[in-house]
Amino acid sequence: MKNDETSNANHFWGNELEDQANKFAFEKLINTDDWDTCLSRFSATEKSVKADARRLGIHPSIVAGRIRNERSDFSILSRQIGQGMLHKHFLTT
Repeated sequence: MKNDETSNANHFWGNELEDQANKFAFEKLINTDDWDTCLSRFSATEKSVKADARRLGIHPSIVAGRIRNERSDFSILSRQIGQGMLHKHFLTT
């Protein structure tokens, strides 16, 4: 029983922390006013993501990540995210 309680608590706090991180990222990385002007919100193509990122002065992965998160579709725009590449920045030897 204790394992179930621990698992439920970890699940709850994990989701809460993730929600807080998403809210922070949504507003700090691309504020609402700027996001409202992004064409890639509606036309989620590589070209529109790159154009919005260039206009906002941010990396395309930030725009692509926001689109993927808002749509809850993590299969789109994978090339802009660089799946599998993030871990190399955290490897220690």
